[in-house]
Amino acid sequence: MQYDVLSTPDLEELCKWVNEKLKEGWKLQGGVATMVHPPRYTVFYQAIIKEDDNNDK
Repeated sequence: MQYDVLSTPDLEELCKWVNEKLKEGWKLQGGVATMVHPPRYTVFYQAIIKEDDNNDK
């Protein structure tokens, strides 16, 4: 299994990246998380996972 976290301060960009990854076979792992950096800088995060193509576990 592969695990990755996408992050960006631009929510629209995150949506674009997530949609691209979903088309490649990735799946969401949880929901969107945010981290606010004072005074007004926010970063959006989305964890994703992908099962390995082979049957080895």
